[in-house]
Formats: sequence, C-alpha cells, structure tokens
Amino acid sequence: KRCSEVCSTVENNLCQSTFRLLDCYLSEYRPTELKPAKEFKESVPALIPKIGQLFLFCLIWAVGGAVNGATRAIFSEYVLEA
Repeated sequence: KRCSEVCSTVENNLCQSTFRLLDCYLSEYRPTELKPAKEFKESVPALIPKIGQLFLFCLIWAVGGAVNGATRAIFSEYVLEA
C-alpha cells in the first residue's frame, strides 16, 4: 500500500511469481526417472533449515522487483521490520 509499482500487478500474480522462483530452486529435489526419490534421503533434510531463507529471498525478488526505485527503501524497511 505504501509502495508504488513500475507497472500495476495483481496480488495473485505476485504470489505466483514468488512460488515460481521457489520452484526453480527446488526443482533439483524433484524425483525423476534418472534420480528416484530414495536418493534424496540426505539432501532433503539438509534443505529443511534453509526453506525459510529461500522463501524470503524469492518473496523479496518477486514483490520487491515490482516496486519502483523511489519506494524500494520503504519496501526494504518493511521487510526488515517483519
């Protein structure tokens, strides 16, 4: 509400952008024919503590990327307070 956007967006699109970015980082943990699910026994538990940080990174890029330069400082302060 306090920030202005470079071009107008819809909240659903910002949410979708956040999860698409997150999906890009999690794609290597998706089972395939060449890498079955049982091969993730060690890598997935190591990822769990990093999920929150990764989500915050994707949120900042998706939402913060839509904010214009003049109000990015306001967005940055809001994220740091939350």
